[in-house]
Amino acid sequence: MYIQKGADFYGTNDDRGNSIGQSGFKYPGGGTMVMGLAWAASKKTPNVLGKPNTLGLEMILKVAKTEVEKCLMIGDRLDTDIQVGIKLS
Repeated sequence: MYIQKGADFYGTNDDRGNSIGQSGFKYPGGGTMVMGLAWAASKKTPNVLGKPNTLGLEMILKVAKTEVEKCLMIGDRLDTDIQVGIKLS
């Protein structure tokens, strides 16, 4: 309701799903809730803070008063951790 009334809309991530073990089955990721609110309840596009989106890390860089060139991104997922590092470089 607050989003519909004009509040800023932030989501932690827009992950569609994650695989379970070697079976390949997927379960819904956090993005299913965020996008459900966006599409059905608010008609507003969320500001997504989580990787591979850069917004959250850009905010951290601003607060820390440092440049991206002085940072190191370490991760284990090419589609999130490494991708955000590439986008910010």
